[in-house]
Amino acid sequence: MSNIPVALITGASKGIGHATALKLAAQGYSLALVSRNQPLLEQLAQQLIAQYPNQQFVVFPADLSQPMTHCAALVQQVVQTFGRIDVLVN
Repeated sequence: MSNIPVALITGASKGIGHATALKLAAQGYSLALVSRNQPLLEQLAQQLIAQYPNQQFVVFPADLSQPMTHCAALVQQVVQTFGRIDVLVN
């Protein structure tokens, strides 16, 4: 398991979530980027990968307005990908 901290950020495609993703990436976090807008998430991930190649940035498109079906699956996918979640920004 990597020593790089992992943050799960919802609403990462724009606004506060996007700004938070940029700040946490600059502080050395690997990120699980979550939003309904997959194209914007992909764009953000590519930008971060280019800037911070030693960190991991993974896109998880999800509609969290459906908590019973999407939230549990999202957390499971993030843990499978990164091994853990250190920070949740919701």
